[in-house]
Amino acid sequence: MTIDTSNRSILSILENTYDNIHFEIHNIIHKDSLDMDGRDRKQLVQTIEECTNPVIVVHGTDTMKQSCRYVDEALPALENVVIFTGAMYPYYVKNSESTFNLATAIGAVKFLQKNGVYIAMHGIVDHYKDVEKDYERGRFYRL
Repeated sequence: MTIDTSNRSILSILENTYDNIHFEIHNIIHKDSLDMDGRDRKQLVQTIEECTNPVIVVHGTDTMKQSCRYVDEALPALENVVIFTGAMYPYYVKNSESTFNLATAIGAVKFLQKNGVYIAMHGIVDHYKDVEKDYERGRFYRL
C-alpha cells in the first residue's frame, strides 16, 4: 500500500477495510472538477494507462461524465476497469454519501467482468453512458 497523506478523507474511509483489500493511491489532481482542463484529463489518462489493476477515480460530480468520456475516447482499447465515484457533499459534511459511494466502487471492481469506464454513485454501478446526474434532486440515476 502506498499512501499520500493529502488523501485524508479517502484514507479515513479505507481504514474500515480491515486490510482485506490492497490499494495504491495516486494523488494527481487537486482542484474543483469545474476547474479541470484538457491537461488535467490527459494526466488522468496517463495515470490510468500506467495501472495494471482496476482503477477507482475519486472525482467531483459536476464534470464526472465529461472526464469519463475523455478517458473512454482517449483509451478506446482500454484493457481495464475504471470506475469514477465521488460525492454530492464532501466527506467532512454531515450526511455525505462519500463513504457509501467509495465502498460501492470498491465492491464493484471485484465483480465487473467487462473492461470499460463506469460510474459508481448512489447505489448504481453502470457504464458511464448509462448514468446521469439530476442537478435538481442532487443525485445520480440510471438512464
